[in-house]
Amino acid sequence: MQTLGDAFPAEIQRCRSLLEQYELIPSGGFGATMIRRVLERAEAAQRDNDAVAMIGLLKEMQGCE
Repeated sequence: MQTLGDAFPAEIQRCRSLLEQYELIPSGGFGATMIRRVLERAEAAQRDNDAVAMIGLLKEMQGCE
């Protein structure tokens, strides 16, 4: 089982990679926008050390496909 400190940055990285893939798809604009928004919130929570927000955002990022 991973800690939040391990899982959260790994999931941010996975979503960044996923965002790059969506940006290459001609019809991927909506998906890219949604991933970009969750990444913005995740990076803000990480910067602010907001563990409560990070827990919710981790689940949200895990739902990105």
